[in-house]
Amino acid sequence: MKETQLQKKIVDWAKKRPLCWNFKTHGGGYTQAGIPDVVGNVGPLALYLECKVGTNKPSPIQTVTIRKIRESGAVAGCVWTFEDAVAVVEKLEGFVSELDADFLRRLDLASPSMIRCLAVDSKG
Repeated sequence: MKETQLQKKIVDWAKKRPLCWNFKTHGGGYTQAGIPDVVGNVGPLALYLECKVGTNKPSPIQTVTIRKIRESGAVAGCVWTFEDAVAVVEKLEGFVSELDADFLRRLDLASPSMIRCLAVDSKG
């Protein structure tokens, strides 16, 4: 399986999961180097997956970027198989399902600043 096939399989599968939202990134002149292939979330948790196959390894810039993403509090890493990705997502889904209503209230999504931030047509 090629890396692009693995990426597509993960994205297609995750889009069917009720707690997931994700997309495939595309490198190019306007994209920061090292950004993982699949970016999304599982519930409130940000998730970044770099896809590799066989004996391929992340490049030095990918390794640094994954470390920086983790330091920011998101979940980030490399997967070599579809099963790796499923295991990560299902583990996060289990964690998210354990979040209680009090935790979600403490996020205070109804605060005035959050309402402005979340408004699609926000003018600032």
